[in-house]
Amino acid sequence: MNLKHVFLYFLFCFVVIWSGCKNSQESGIPEICLIDSADFDFQSIHADSFTIDTVFIRNDCIYLNVSYRGGCKDHGFDLYCTGPFIKTNPPGCDVFLSHDSNEDSCDINMSQCLEYDLTPLDKYDEDKLILCIHSYDDQNIRALMYEK
Repeated sequence: MNLKHVFLYFLFCFVVIWSGCKNSQESGIPEICLIDSADFDFQSIHADSFTIDTVFIRNDCIYLNVSYRGGCKDHGFDLYCTGPFIKTNPPGCDVFLSHDSNEDSCDINMSQCLEYDLTPLDKYDEDKLILCIHSYDDQNIRALMYEK
């Protein structure tokens, strides 16, 4: 990746981050999927390898900068939150990022800035939630505070 592509990638991420997350219906930003833990089978989601380089929350959105291998096909990512909550103060919930490489056999280092609307979490009557972010190999890699 040359310097121009790196600059454009970071410029894109900056614009996305500063635009904030207002209303996913109007903006087309995907929402976090809420799933009851009794119905959630981690083995059933796509778990192709990736790395979460950075993750943070701004307004009602979570931003994940991910890297993976590919380059020939479109890759899909989905974000899931399982309940019930972890009994901590404030309460927490497990969050899983899935990655579908669509059987991409290319071996180029790729980076992508993902954005998800967290407003579906508002249905829970909590002012603050700890989001425990898990990677594709089910290792807890981050814990973030989401404040409404």
